[in-house]
Amino acid sequence: MDSSLTQKATEPIVALACKDRAGNFHIVRCDQPLTLNEIERRSNMIQMKEMCFPYKWYDSIILCTEENLQELKHAL
Repeated sequence: MDSSLTQKATEPIVALACKDRAGNFHIVRCDQPLTLNEIERRSNMIQMKEMCFPYKWYDSIILCTEENLQELKHAL
């Protein structure tokens, strides 16, 4: 599964998928699709508009386009 947005940076981001330390996935859908420049990476968190996701809470954080979100849901 391609979770990198380097090749698809122009596609809107529709969700954030986070895998916690127990191996569970949590998917947070965006109210409105975002572009990559609307997501800010800070030293210890990712900020998506008014929502912040600390790195230490999760083993992995995936920025999802509609395509890779469907792939992730299918894989789960």
